[in-house]
Amino acid sequence: MVTKMYRAVIDATLHEQFKDLPEANVLAIPLLDDEWDAVQDVLGSAARPVQSRIDQAVEQVVLGRRTHVLSRSRRPRARGTTSPWQRASRLRTTRENALTTFLAAYVEEEPHDRFGVRSFRSNVLGGKVLTERAAQEWIEHRATTPAPRRAQVQASHRAQMLPYSRISDGWTSHVVTVAGTPLDQLRLIGERVASFCGWPKPLTTMFVLTGKPPHVPAIGADIAWKMPLAGRSRIVLTIDPTCPPHEVEDAYRKFRQQHFSRLRRLSPLHTKLAVFALQHSHLPAAEQMGRWNRTVRQARYRKPSALLEPASRRSSA
Repeated sequence: MVTKMYRAVIDATLHEQFKDLPEANVLAIPLLDDEWDAVQDVLGSAARPVQSRIDQAVEQVVLGRRTHVLSRSRRPRARGTTSPWQRASRLRTTRENALTTFLAAYVEEEPHDRFGVRSFRSNVLGGKVLTERAAQEWIEHRATTPAPRRAQVQASHRAQMLPYSRISDGWTSHVVTVAGTPLDQLRLIGERVASFCGWPKPLTTMFVLTGKPPHVPAIGADIAWKMPLAGRSRIVLTIDPTCPPHEVEDAYRKFRQQHFSRLRRLSPLHTKLAVFALQHSHLPAAEQMGRWNRTVRQARYRKPSALLEPASRRSSA
């Protein structure tokens, strides 16, 4: 039987790879039950290394989400039928791109080059920028180039990971860097720029190499999942202070509906019902109903199923 530890690893991998992308609300969420069932055969193949099985399972899940969820959300509307939400989204995107363009110019033209972008491009890239595909190939080639002997001696305790965005599929990959090498210089510069601009590190790495600034949404949303009681989870919004309040409200409403459906606050009565269900789950349904009706006379039930269904739903909210 496939251990459930794999599920936690896959959840963490999805979150780490896609949390900074615009499609994070679809691609970075934990595995759904049907997705978990679908990857059992892949994970159960003992003939392959564990990491290889996990990587294939992640690819299968992402392919399914891109095919069946994102493709539906991207279907074009009929010509001339732009919705108010689309118009507002385009306006927000225009403002987002304007801010990103300004930040990129600030980083590149900063008089003292305190981010190190200009000197890196001059000394390492020969005074030019690369295309996105060439940037990916540059990183992967450097990752396979042996480090200087002095760097090799220190690698065991000074190795770091450089994240970058793959042009082929948009995924985030990582390569090991060693202090003193061009890849490690790129990592340090990327971290400084990402910290200053608030950009995702994988996309910032590509910016340093290509000069193409990333698109960063003015409103980012993430979920700190806490299972098995979904009501303990938290929606975390990252908001550009230039966003008007109504845009924040619309974004929160849409994100909440997409991930939590009709989740409601517990009323005092339903809280009492949920606690009752937990305390009496060992009893037969009919006996549970009898005890409830004797205890809470103002909210009696005539059928056990009518009591158990809302009690179960409320206790797992």
